[in-house]
Amino acid sequence: MLHDMWAEKQALADIGFRFLEDSASSPHSNIFHLSHNLNTYPPEEVLSADYLFKDYDGLIVYDYLTDLLDPTNMVIMIGDETYTFKNN
Repeated sequence: MLHDMWAEKQALADIGFRFLEDSASSPHSNIFHLSHNLNTYPPEEVLSADYLFKDYDGLIVYDYLTDLLDPTNMVIMIGDETYTFKNN
């Protein structure tokens, strides 16, 4: 199931990259985005890294998700119909 979701996201990102339009209306946004990518990715991947997916590794995805599902990351909210919000 994780692989299917990853493959779908990969396909959508590939479509997004292939049909990426030149956003000449906002060159400052492009410069900001590319300068960030220069600090994040190797030079040969600066333009495509946000869109192209490498090989699927289910273990990395599983480890990432299980780290997020740690009980210490939970926010539990308990309420009922008698609760009323009081704005102080």
